[in-house]
Amino acid sequence: MKIGKLKFNITLIIFSIFALQPLFSQQKINWEEDLDYLKNYLEIVHPALHAYVTEEAFDNHFNYIRDNCKTLDDVEIVTRIVELVAMIQDGHTGVAYDNKENEYIAGLIHKYPLLLYKFTDGLYAIWADNEYKEIVGKRLLRIGNFEADEALKQIMRLNNGDNEWGKIQYLPVIQEFLQYTGVLDKSSSLLKFVYEDENGNESYLEMDNPKSALDFYSPSRIFGLNDSAVTSMNDNSTRPLPLYLSHITKEYGGYTGEFYWYEYLPKKKTMYVNVSLCIHKDDDPFDAFYKRMFKEFDSLQAENLIVDIRLNGGGQHYEMPLIKGIIDRPHIDTEDNLSLIIGRRTISASEHFATQMEIYTNATIYGEPTSARPNMVGSNTWFTLPSSKLKCRTAQNYTQDSEYWDFRLMTKPDFYAQLSSEDYKNNLDPVLSRIFMYDSLVKVREELRLALQEGYNKGGIAGLKNAFNNHKSKCVEFGINFESFFLEDFWQWVNENKKEVADYMKYIKFVVDELPNSVLANYTYARVAHFRDKNEEAKKYYIKCLELHPAHSRAIKYFNLLKLHEGLDNEVTNYGY
Repeated sequence: MKIGKLKFNITLIIFSIFALQPLFSQQKINWEEDLDYLKNYLEIVHPALHAYVTEEAFDNHFNYIRDNCKTLDDVEIVTRIVELVAMIQDGHTGVAYDNKENEYIAGLIHKYPLLLYKFTDGLYAIWADNEYKEIVGKRLLRIGNFEADEALKQIMRLNNGDNEWGKIQYLPVIQEFLQYTGVLDKSSSLLKFVYEDENGNESYLEMDNPKSALDFYSPSRIFGLNDSAVTSMNDNSTRPLPLYLSHITKEYGGYTGEFYWYEYLPKKKTMYVNVSLCIHKDDDPFDAFYKRMFKEFDSLQAENLIVDIRLNGGGQHYEMPLIKGIIDRPHIDTEDNLSLIIGRRTISASEHFATQMEIYTNATIYGEPTSARPNMVGSNTWFTLPSSKLKCRTAQNYTQDSEYWDFRLMTKPDFYAQLSSEDYKNNLDPVLSRIFMYDSLVKVREELRLALQEGYNKGGIAGLKNAFNNHKSKCVEFGINFESFFLEDFWQWVNENKKEVADYMKYIKFVVDELPNSVLANYTYARVAHFRDKNEEAKKYYIKCLELHPAHSRAIKYFNLLKLHEGLDNEVTNYGY
């Protein structure tokens, strides 16, 4: 054989091997076996698999993957599995697609070197690789093919979570997920970001060749702080880190920082307690920690207690020593002296923590909504798919921490206090600032109450609406929780002082119009309409409630009662009570 021909044949063989490599890699995984195992395992172990996604919708998505897994490539199968599991709407159930122990699967996933964060004033990159530092701290206007808000919505499709706050708590930018959702063209890895520069002008930056999850570098702390490999939004702040981040160190990275710690604030006569993870320290068990904290609290004659669980990702249920200590000190168990801070990272055991604080204490709650439901599924367990070895997790227990009629998708604060981009850049904490202006917050809320009463007395529901519109912007500025105010507080005054029977229903309709995405508002209006025999109106808003909260068992029950009574020859007044 001639040397030239030999070289040609070797080259052809090598080319053929590389050309067929995707086919070989796809054939080595028995996806039918994995998919069947995944579905069966979830059906056996998950306590409420179809609470938030119908069995039909889940099965349709599953069957598409199952029926086409011989023609889909591995990365699209993994992506579709991630989306399938995200449809369950459960923060404890997910797919570890970037687990580096599984080199093949992690090698399929490619990440762009930045992390997104949703602030009150928009979507930002809170850190990025130094090569792309110009984008850090800039408000994003567009990502790939979509405006920033739509791109965020598409990213959230593949994020697991009990609610929207759970889905935005961590926002990596993954090439394959962006291609699947249409944010990025399938044939390209070149991702264009359009952002607003310091002068308010549009600029753009392009990123290409994202690294696989195997090679991707991420700072040891979620809030990238003084890491030489990346540029962070707050690198240039002249202020020290805010108190709640002051214990995030190399030893305690990620979201958490040191598991639990406290600090006395003498000028405010306040003990600040931070619980960032509900896991016992080996050298300082939780019970011992709280005994020591309360001993110091008493000796200093502290007047206020702040408990911060905004970055707490869960762990064990061990909050009762704290709650018992609060109950034993009635002088701090008041709305003005006891504060609880929650946030988008409050989930699992820390959501349990928040619910117990709500039930057993008089704490005023500050921050932003939690990423979990008060009544939730949790206690996740890990499992591995047999062929691909893709690691997954599922909730395995239902926990009813609140009343059975509590259908909240999250715990909301009494007073909102959320991070803006400027807060983060300058190491400011808007939550502590809001806590220390409690008297002003109460004053603004009472001004609203009196204005609404006066408006209604003078002009009925129209007068009430006008009064609200005049006070709305100031209330938003001070973080008033309108859902709580209107539906848990002020409704009683309207009901007791209504000029006409119809005014109460008009009032609830006003609340629904102001809070169209409130589960409680839509359900309450549907129920009022039901009792007023406005059946078509009731059905409309039961349906709206169920669009927001598919597992709202009371809305399901009463909607079906209305359907049952349709077409009867005789009228019935069976409202379900």
